[in-house]
Amino acid sequence: MKNLKIEIIPEQGLIINGRSVLFGSSKSEAEGFFGAPEVVRNSFYYFNNELRLDFDEKGELEFIEFLGGIDAFIKPEIYGISVFDTLEDIVYGTLIEHNGKDNVKSENGYSYIFGNISVGIFREIKPSDFNETLKEMKKNGIPFENCPDLQKDKQIALHWPT
Repeated sequence: MKNLKIEIIPEQGLIINGRSVLFGSSKSEAEGFFGAPEVVRNSFYYFNNELRLDFDEKGELEFIEFLGGIDAFIKPEIYGISVFDTLEDIVYGTLIEHNGKDNVKSENGYSYIFGNISVGIFREIKPSDFNETLKEMKKNGIPFENCPDLQKDKQIALHWPT
């Protein structure tokens, strides 16, 4: 599938190039839409493992996860913003705006679950972690200006990868 336009519709599913993939869809419906998946237990993986679909014991779609991050082929959108391309604080603010401040669970800023809209975001590196790493490197006289790994970490810290 080229030029995928994927819109996340909270509590309903996805719209991909104008076609709906909804919670409660069967495994065969998913295969009919996406083709043969890579299967691990009750999960279907597509697009080099950038899209994960989980199915319940009845074989109905119950969970959708995007795993590609900023370098992904898949660029899901929610409420008009590209989740992976938009800065982390804007994504968070947009989700709070639509969820409200109540019913939000956090794991110390590494993940948030917005219970009113049934959406979650996750990261391994927060901006404060990245800044602490820079501070430590500077303190220890370690050059960081041309460090590709550090630039990658900065991108990960500033964007939600999942």
